[in-house]
Amino acid sequence: MWGRGLFFEDLDRVWEALPKPKHGAIYQGEHYDYLRAQPGCPVPRGPCEALGHGTADLIALFLSRYTPVQLSPLAVPESLEPPNAPLSQEQQFFAGGRVGGLQTLTAADECEVELRWHDAGSPGSRVLYPDPASK
Repeated sequence: MWGRGLFFEDLDRVWEALPKPKHGAIYQGEHYDYLRAQPGCPVPRGPCEALGHGTADLIALFLSRYTPVQLSPLAVPESLEPPNAPLSQEQQFFAGGRVGGLQTLTAADECEVELRWHDAGSPGSRVLYPDPASK
């Protein structure tokens, strides 16, 4: 995960050299935007407050994709799109907010995240950005 336009961490130039499988999430903002802001911390923050919650969901989807033992019959695709998994009432109690961070990202005007991947197949990408239909 890296910020676009941040000189010291712009990994666009080294993406091709990274070994496969690889996934990248590129965002507009500041260096620590993918972490929760701490009270009193003077580090500058970018405009996308939902980035931390969305990052947590992307990490969960990434780990679910590459966990050696599938705990669920639902596979997470290379694009890290959440699988359509209906939950029972008992499951909803424990996982009611599951992958809600991606929806928060796509509902916030200030957020835009490009996802890239290159696994066994061809390289691909998709952009998470505000959905005009949600306004």
